[in-house]
Amino acid sequence: MPILITCQRCGEQCNAPDSSAGGQVICPHCSAPIHVAEIAPPGLPAKAENWERQFKRPVTYVQPAQSAPQQPAHEPTVNVVADDPYGLSKNRDHGSRSRRSQRETKTSNSFAIASLVISVLSVLTMCLPFFNLVISGIGLTLGVTGIAVAIYRSGAGMGFAIAGTLMSGLTIALPAFLTAAAFSLPVVQKLQQDRGIRQAGSTPSEKRHAFRKLAIVNDVAVGVERVTTGTLKLKDGIGDGESETPEKYLTVWVQTANRSKTKKIPFGGWTSTAMMFSKPALTDEHGNRYRTVSLGMFRSIAGAEPDDDIYPEKKRSDPIVFELPVDAATKFNLDLPALPFNGDGLLKFEFSRENIREE
Repeated sequence: MPILITCQRCGEQCNAPDSSAGGQVICPHCSAPIHVAEIAPPGLPAKAENWERQFKRPVTYVQPAQSAPQQPAHEPTVNVVADDPYGLSKNRDHGSRSRRSQRETKTSNSFAIASLVISVLSVLTMCLPFFNLVISGIGLTLGVTGIAVAIYRSGAGMGFAIAGTLMSGLTIALPAFLTAAAFSLPVVQKLQQDRGIRQAGSTPSEKRHAFRKLAIVNDVAVGVERVTTGTLKLKDGIGDGESETPEKYLTVWVQTANRSKTKKIPFGGWTSTAMMFSKPALTDEHGNRYRTVSLGMFRSIAGAEPDDDIYPEKKRSDPIVFELPVDAATKFNLDLPALPFNGDGLLKFEFSRENIREE
């Protein structure tokens, strides 16, 4: 007596021989295994152990059910819906779909791959500063986006995204560091020039020098030339533009002269990068300390000379910009490190409010 069964996967029906009861057959439509329930005598349920025998019986291949001739009355068709008491076929199907979905997801983070490719390109173009900055910025943006996508997709492409982000960030930071070093290197070299052959007496005295009085250290003479307050006219170091500061500052102009007739003096400037840890100091009689003011890397005060060696019997004037002093201050002390011309110690000066000129 044929048994009409229904496939749980594709929903098609087919006829299974009665000899396959309690075993498995292969669906002719989707090739999925179908369990054929064992038919129990009327009034008796099928025993649980009979389900286990489905894995021991041979698999039978059946033909699709034909829309069929009417069954004889003495051979009634038994319509049994194939079921899976243990849920094995369903679990296997769900597991395979999940693994397939995970494989597809983990290989589809295009942002991470693009970030890695562009970061490699940015490494190859590090010798082109502005072009490299644009490429590195794009790679960094794609890398961060790739990391976010990877987190959303449970780690898909996380390694590529992190590598692209790090390489792009490195290609931005490294040229910036080298550029800063290139600006400061000439100053450092000039400060270190002839350091090993200094003459005795290169350390200035502890005496505090009055306004426009010179402190003599070997062949170098240093003094406060003038002190002014007011806004500052600035010159753009990149172009020819000029501007003016909105705030007022106190500016001390320091004159440095080379008294030698044969040797030039290496001079690095009173506010250069090399003076980061040894800056000029201005105080008043009340104990107030005034900070130096930075005008920016590519801007300078109009009329100021660039940092350079001082030739024999030549002199130069350099501005040092401070905060405005308090109104109650009348006496000021200025301490200048001797480092710009390879000296040791401090050069000490003093001036009063009467020496300050408003501009």
